[in-house]
Amino acid sequence: MINYKKKLHLIIFKKVFSCDFLKRKAIVFTDMFYDENHELIDNFLLFKYMHDLGYDVYYVINKNHIKYKEVKQSYKKNIIGCLPNRTSWRLLSIIAKTKIWVDSCQLLFLSKLYSLVDKSKVCCIQAQHGINYFKEGYRFHLSEFIYDKVIVSNDIEKSIYRKNYSYCEDNFIKAGLPRWTLLENHQEENSILIYFTYRQYISLIKDNFKSSSYYKKIMDFLNSEKLNEICSKYKTRIYFAMHHEIARLFGEDCFETENSYIIFIGEQDIGKIKNKASMLITDFSSMCFDFMYINKPVIFYNIAKDDILMQKIQEERDIYNRLEEKYKLLNHVYILEDKVLEQIEYYLDKKFSLRTDEEKKNKEFFYSCNVMEESVKGILEEKRETNIFFNNLHNPLKKNYFYTFFEDKDFKFYGFYADENQKGRWTAAKDSVISFTIPYSDKSIFLNISCKAFLCKKRPQVKIELFLNDCQLIERKLCLTSNKINQYFTIDKQLYGKTVFLKFKVENTAQPIFYSKSFDTRPLGVFLEGLCLYEL
Repeated sequence: MINYKKKLHLIIFKKVFSCDFLKRKAIVFTDMFYDENHELIDNFLLFKYMHDLGYDVYYVINKNHIKYKEVKQSYKKNIIGCLPNRTSWRLLSIIAKTKIWVDSCQLLFLSKLYSLVDKSKVCCIQAQHGINYFKEGYRFHLSEFIYDKVIVSNDIEKSIYRKNYSYCEDNFIKAGLPRWTLLENHQEENSILIYFTYRQYISLIKDNFKSSSYYKKIMDFLNSEKLNEICSKYKTRIYFAMHHEIARLFGEDCFETENSYIIFIGEQDIGKIKNKASMLITDFSSMCFDFMYINKPVIFYNIAKDDILMQKIQEERDIYNRLEEKYKLLNHVYILEDKVLEQIEYYLDKKFSLRTDEEKKNKEFFYSCNVMEESVKGILEEKRETNIFFNNLHNPLKKNYFYTFFEDKDFKFYGFYADENQKGRWTAAKDSVISFTIPYSDKSIFLNISCKAFLCKKRPQVKIELFLNDCQLIERKLCLTSNKINQYFTIDKQLYGKTVFLKFKVENTAQPIFYSKSFDTRPLGVFLEGLCLYEL
């Protein structure tokens, strides 16, 4: 069923706000918009910094956020209050003059912006919610189709974006996280912060959560008699914070302890405690870099090791395998509780001082620069033309093996986003590109591509053109009765051993919001199921 009211609104808004009747000079910032309790850091700090410098800047915030009234009173017209899934006329008027949009990965919110205005008119920048060192597996929300630039904190992180997300050198702003400007390197008190991250599989085992290795290891650690003795001996206070998803699923009191030295804190207090605490204990929270930035010690307690429930899920296993590689570049990674406790006592005895080699290792994760100045400089630089043709650094495809287009190291994508549920990719731009490497062979190799169009009763056809490099393979209009392609194409032997580009040109992309109750406004054209290179 088409929602004609939404469709009419969207068409009118798009016509009006794509016009240049207002000069585009506004810069809009937003953090974790859908979270009503998140700390106002990073993009809010950038907003304040540029506001004080006199730039035309605005900050988008959820009207239900606990700090909304406070910041609205301080910055008045520069604060844009919105409610999820409600039309904000104030925001729409700002979009009409927006030149730069700086976001923390709120893609659904961003897609609404793009449904209202031509993407070429707005430069979109990802300012991140934390260093994406541990998040390499979550590739589906970082397509270059969404962001023109990304702020990175180090060359390691930059290489992840280059490898997985098809970003080129011009896409990077080499700075860091604005929150680091608030950190203090002096030890305010003799205390430790404990914070373990959330894992995707936990929501699947809600009824058996307290039987999981994740829960038991944390509880054993908090109730450790040895930990209690260490706290008593060194007069040490311990702050324990839960990930907000754990608190949402199981309540604020799902963890408990008899250790009187442990204080449970909420999400709003984490920023304040980070400054007070002298050390962090975590599994793989990106918060570790906040501590490492000012050379406070971090101990990594790998509680996922041998977690049977986690190992049953393929995606979780893949993430954990990547995590094992990440740990190799870090100090103090342990899988045994005794080793963690031993290291805690060592640092308490040394008054939390790092060795010279530990400090040197920490510096590899940060650019030596003024974070605010470099961020502003990168934000204000003119948007450059996107280079969608990129080098493929991965191995040639296997022959006679069917690849699905969800998350695979042997492909690079531009203009697509992945669908977790369907294990494939939707084209989300008129020109979309996949690159991969053809294997060598003495025989003939044929390409078999499987895809289908996004169709509905009121829009009976979509035009698809498919090119292999510059050679057209398909020019076809698909309709409801024939909306699938499963076709073989001969590969020119001159391309064996080389990287090729499979390019889709799609006409009549549409938003699913027109045809269902979905709030998704991304333009969709073709769904890619997979491909296979057959050797005959």
